[in-house]
Amino acid sequence: MVDLNEKAWLVALIGGVLTLVAILTPFS
Repeated sequence: MVDLNEKAWLVALIGGVLTLVAILTPFS
């Protein structure tokens, strides 16, 4: 269960970082 929880928060953290990067990066 601990592994699943850690993976869940890790995925959420990475997703948040990628979202911020996508918003802050002028790719258009």
